[in-house]
Amino acid sequence: MVHHAITDIQEGQFHYTYDYASGTPPYVENGFVLSLGVQTAEGGDGNNIIHGEVDNYTLDLELNTVKAPVLQYGDGYENFPQIGMYTYYYSRERMEAAGTLTIGGETLSVTGTAWFDHQWGSLSPQSVEWDWFAIQLDDNREIMISILNGAGGPIIGGSFTDENCITTEIDPSDLTVTALGSWESPYHPGQVYPMGWDISIRNISRGGCMEDLNLTVIPVMEDQELTFDVFTTIYYWEGAAVVSGDAEGRAYIEMNPGFGCSTFGSGGGISRGTFMVNWVIYLLPLVGLLSRRLLRKKGYVSSGVIEEPSQQ
Repeated sequence: MVHHAITDIQEGQFHYTYDYASGTPPYVENGFVLSLGVQTAEGGDGNNIIHGEVDNYTLDLELNTVKAPVLQYGDGYENFPQIGMYTYYYSRERMEAAGTLTIGGETLSVTGTAWFDHQWGSLSPQSVEWDWFAIQLDDNREIMISILNGAGGPIIGGSFTDENCITTEIDPSDLTVTALGSWESPYHPGQVYPMGWDISIRNISRGGCMEDLNLTVIPVMEDQELTFDVFTTIYYWEGAAVVSGDAEGRAYIEMNPGFGCSTFGSGGGISRGTFMVNWVIYLLPLVGLLSRRLLRKKGYVSSGVIEEPSQQ
């Protein structure tokens, strides 16, 4: 399965599309070549080329890693005995992005930053809810926060990567995430998502000193919900946000309500036979490009997920 989404911040519009098929992608040593419909992604070792199309937007980008990959949960593996699941997970939390974005026949040169995730294992979206935050700060620091809400209560984890590429796990006792508001989906009555958060992380190491980091994360628009009809109805909220407080930056948030969702792979969820590759990309037109969109300081956020059976 593939999905591709673009948030057009200036126009206040959220565009997304999806496709799915059975089969296996070709084996590529130390890399991948993925293609489904018009959406494609290939690369490896921190260098990727992606092509995406949705509505009248066509995106072509080259992504190159800036910082070392992060093994989430300390060693890239986490077991969740409370819910009987496990996951392997690493991220390239800061990549350079450059290429073109064509809108209705007008092609813009764009640059930006990207966040790349690769996750596989056993996580069933039917039996567990999750909230996920990918935060890039303007001072070259990154934060990942994951909150799984199973029957046994929340399972909280995360990582903090400083400007020198040193990553530390966030102790759950040092993390507080407080919702500031809510938004009810007009497409799924009764489905209410938190909307806006205060995030406090205590005991952050910086320059040999310990400090607290207090951030406010506000979505750029409320309606960034995706609905797919694949085997059954799948819906969740995944969208762009801005960060303020002790530091400024940008964020991407995923909220899976844990019901009304299908499963993929044998046994359900993200199984050993399935891997998920995810890009989040923040774009702006190049300063040298004189266009109506540049003068209006138009911003774009693109996300793409490709889920295919792996070769492992």
